[in-house]
Amino acid sequence: MSKTEELGPWKLGQDNVHDRYDGVFRTSRGQQARLAEAINVDMDDDGWPQKRDGTADVLTVTSPRALVSCAGLLLLQNGGGIYRVTPGASPGDAASAEALVTGLDTDAVVQFHEFGGKCYWTNGIESGLILPDGTATNWGLAVPPSPTLGAGAGTLPSAKYRVACTLADARGVESGAPQAAEITTSGGITVDLSSVDANAQYVDIYAARGNMPKLYWAKRVAVGSLPTTVDDVRVSDRTLRNEFLRGPIPGNCLFSYIGYMMIGRDNFVFRSRGQVPHLFHPKSEIMTFADDVRAGAGLRDGFYVATTGGLHWISGSEPAKWGKVIKDHNNYARCVLKLPGEFVDFADTDDEVALFGGDKGLVLAASGGRVSYITDNRLDVSDGKVSGSIVYREVGGIAQIVMLLN
Repeated sequence: MSKTEELGPWKLGQDNVHDRYDGVFRTSRGQQARLAEAINVDMDDDGWPQKRDGTADVLTVTSPRALVSCAGLLLLQNGGGIYRVTPGASPGDAASAEALVTGLDTDAVVQFHEFGGKCYWTNGIESGLILPDGTATNWGLAVPPSPTLGAGAGTLPSAKYRVACTLADARGVESGAPQAAEITTSGGITVDLSSVDANAQYVDIYAARGNMPKLYWAKRVAVGSLPTTVDDVRVSDRTLRNEFLRGPIPGNCLFSYIGYMMIGRDNFVFRSRGQVPHLFHPKSEIMTFADDVRAGAGLRDGFYVATTGGLHWISGSEPAKWGKVIKDHNNYARCVLKLPGEFVDFADTDDEVALFGGDKGLVLAASGGRVSYITDNRLDVSDGKVSGSIVYREVGGIAQIVMLLN
């Protein structure tokens, strides 16, 4: 009579680091055996494999680049467009896709981030914002040029006057301001701009009181009303706060921490003004790293920045006191997932955690700078993976973290 021998379980899953004749693939002295290869199977918590369910096409695209859930929307980058995907009425029904943004570079992958209930995006070339109702709009506004000033009618005493302008859109988003222009005149001051951001609807004019340095709000006009004349510089005590600030810097990763929007580009991380995600001061409110920034995640008491040369933990009560600690020198890909620790058995916390992907496979980063190399010495993907995605899913009674690096 033939003998049937049960194989498994394999609680440690697949191992592509060791030679397949290594002892890690054999059970001995209580050691759990590993799998040399696992194709088209799911592993449950006890390490037993089960065949994956089949799939059904619900949306056909030509050049998929990214698919994310952001601000209550399912957003797809297909080639040079960002689409809002509406699933079918029931599983298996076809989905529909509505174009929200078009004309983007087809090879530049869009990065998305939810902040304040809105979805911000950048592809390293352009940036934008998608509202919860699916409206695509501008993230910030370009800084206008220094205004062109001239003498006009009015009652201003003869003096030197400094004047600067900002732009505002229909939602009240205000641009940064350039260096103020100067004029010595009496009567009134004519103000004009040589160029204006296409998303701007209004121009706010700030002017200094005669021979004084500080600028105060003096007048708002519609863009189409330029040029205009300022004949009173004592209208309000509201000072100019946006001088030398600018809109978002197109980058390669987005994340946020305690009210600051963070943009990673090259080996820099730019932070916005607190609770003002559309204004940045790139000359001073910036962090520099030794290697290119790939991903970041803000947690309860600090944030992580993953680079091509290591994972960094930054913490402190305020930006001036932020301290940076490097946790390792691994090469990370452009992907990250944040989720409650209770969803991850090995997190050992209910606080939100971040999962990064890179040379060492899946890496868990928790509050307090605690880092766990979940697949270390079992999963090697050190062949230069640049980007990817990490998702959490529940299927067939199994909770999974799925990582794809490319």
